[in-house]
Amino acid sequence: LYRANYQSGEATVAVVESVGSCLRGTVSLIAMIVILLPFAIWLPGALLLSMLPVAYVVIVHAFRYHQWWQLSTERERRAEYYDWLMTSAEGAAEMRLFQIGHRMQEAYQAIRKALRFERLGLERKNAVATGLASLLTVAITGGAMVAMLYKVIRGALTLGDLVLCYQAFNQGHTVARTIVSEMGTILRSALFMGGLHDFLGTTPSIKSPESPVPFPDTLKNGISFSNVIFSYPGSTQRVLDKFDLELPANKTTVVMGMNGAGKSTVLKLLCRFYDPSAGMITFDGIDIRDFDPHDLQKSISVLLQDPVQY
Repeated sequence: LYRANYQSGEATVAVVESVGSCLRGTVSLIAMIVILLPFAIWLPGALLLSMLPVAYVVIVHAFRYHQWWQLSTERERRAEYYDWLMTSAEGAAEMRLFQIGHRMQEAYQAIRKALRFERLGLERKNAVATGLASLLTVAITGGAMVAMLYKVIRGALTLGDLVLCYQAFNQGHTVARTIVSEMGTILRSALFMGGLHDFLGTTPSIKSPESPVPFPDTLKNGISFSNVIFSYPGSTQRVLDKFDLELPANKTTVVMGMNGAGKSTVLKLLCRFYDPSAGMITFDGIDIRDFDPHDLQKSISVLLQDPVQY
């Protein structure tokens, strides 16, 4: 979800703008190619060849940056969490009372420092590669102009032709570089939008059965947890391990325990936000997975420990 939100809106606008710039640049580039063709049939090829090193650097950097960004997503989220703890009203009381603000600050600064160091490393590599690509571009451009100067010496071209050729080649080079830059923007934006497409393509793990059982209007026996085992997705630690609980109907039951004992997890399983890894949860003897999740959740009133003020 973080990746889907990150730059997804900006990426869409950037693609549209860059496509328009590429189209305008292509028209200008074709015009420069038409001007260069009478001087030498190979000049347009030299012009395009001079941009290949730069295009290669742009493409490689786009993929490297996106790969680094994917690997740093968890640390980015953690840094944002520390920032929220230190700056939000919700965490202000605990920060002052327990004097843990400096710990949050140190953790935040450590993550930001590591990310900044890695980002600078990427940019340094890109700067060196861009410099080398620019040298190759200059060499190709210089070679093309030397060949045109040789034609002037032989009398095949005039100095005016050489000036016009140089201006057209230089302008074509500028336009081609702009096209390459915009194509790099399109590539980077497309890679970022891939996170949004992946998120939209995910299917919920909690699904309604093909023939759901109607949820009872009134419970007669109650709710039962039988040998329930549960671990949160992405974790191997068992929050509930062979957990048993009986909640009789028409009675008020209080579930007490220390922090982290699994009280909130029990509530989430009752709401079927998750399914247990093993064991069974039943309502009047009917497996919770036999109900339509929407019918189940409409029949439950919940006050969560972190309610949102609407």
